[in-house]
Amino acid sequence: MKKAFSSLLCGVLFFAMTPVTAAQENHVQKELIPEKNSEVILEKVVFAKEGDREEITIRDTEKVDDQQTAYHMEINREKGTYRTTKKKPLTVNEDNKKVTPHATYYYGWVKAVTDDPPGADLAATTLRLDWVDYGSTIAPTDHSMKRWAANPSTFGTHWYKDWSNLHNPERYDNNRKIRLICNANYYNYDFGDDSKRTDSKHYIRMDAKNNATYSYEVTMTPSGEFSSLLDLDVYTN
Repeated sequence: MKKAFSSLLCGVLFFAMTPVTAAQENHVQKELIPEKNSEVILEKVVFAKEGDREEITIRDTEKVDDQQTAYHMEINREKGTYRTTKKKPLTVNEDNKKVTPHATYYYGWVKAVTDDPPGADLAATTLRLDWVDYGSTIAPTDHSMKRWAANPSTFGTHWYKDWSNLHNPERYDNNRKIRLICNANYYNYDFGDDSKRTDSKHYIRMDAKNNATYSYEVTMTPSGEFSSLLDLDVYTN
């Protein structure tokens, strides 16, 4: 199974890796534009490259309701574009809004998933924030981070949870907003050559607001062997 996956990686690498003139420089950062067939249009998508390290950052805003947004992200480094395709929402058996006589309670979550070229999930980080809305101000009531690593993945590779950190929520803008941040790193030694390591780091930030919405930022930083082949899935609620 692993030999077949290695052959698949080599084939995908040959066709997928395209030279980028700007990427030959030490540092590149550019905002990507959506391709015409993108199914989810995002507020901002930024590609950055410094040396051998690449980053893809997504920013968008979500309304707190029972409707999930789920999409797969692919980027074209040469054209400076991104393409999103919708994914099946996750199963969640919980209302994310509760109204009481004195306040309204909300929660939202953002999940970042690293996957391989065939689409198998390799590593995932979920950040959740619960808060209460008093009308003009809001306050956090709970927060959490969940991590997961495929061991093994669908194609027999093995990923491991590395370091992580979860910040405490902070209120700002006269207590009308709350910010929550987490970071998590994952690694693998059999994505290709067993002597070479592949990493994928997730950064997630949520900013809850007093209008039943939250903005979010997701950054995936892949590095190491075949890291340019790693893609990103995002789920929000």
